[in-house]
Amino acid sequence: MKKYDFSIDTNVKTLMTTPESADVIERYMPGIKKNPAVKMAYSMTFRAAAAFPAAGITPENLIKIDEELKAL
Repeated sequence: MKKYDFSIDTNVKTLMTTPESADVIERYMPGIKKNPAVKMAYSMTFRAAAAFPAAGITPENLIKIDEELKAL
């Protein structure tokens, strides 16, 4: 049974304040857990935040992140 109902459509704050999902994101965005600027995106979904070029998330990695979050 799944512990969470997470995906890239979950808001960034929820994902970054839950250790398991924050670890998933950290694997694709090294250093994100310690970056204070991430708080500016807390009210956005991860999908919306990832659309900004500065996020550096490729479409392929976005799919992988979504799959990993859904598996939590």
